[in-house]
Amino acid sequence: MDRNLWDPGTRFYHHVTRDGRTEVTDREQIGFIPWYFRMAPPSAAAAWAQLTDPMGFAAPFGPTTVERRSPWFVHDALWAAAGGRGRAGRTPRARR
Repeated sequence: MDRNLWDPGTRFYHHVTRDGRTEVTDREQIGFIPWYFRMAPPSAAAAWAQLTDPMGFAAPFGPTTVERRSPWFVHDALWAAAGGRGRAGRTPRARR
């Protein structure tokens, strides 16, 4: 598991596709799952520092699903703000 999912550069577990590609290189909450199954070694404990990092997962109302420094952090929020029909800020003009 560590050989395939642990990234020593980010010091975090990342999900990998079946063909071995890492689609998203940003830290996501799914990276904490190895601890749920008690599969992570003690040397991987550095990943937990991201829970209290303001640019990591720390947020006023609980942890975020992706680290706040990621461009994906606001991606879905902008899409939802546009009603799922386009870019935020452009949809109201198109409806007028």
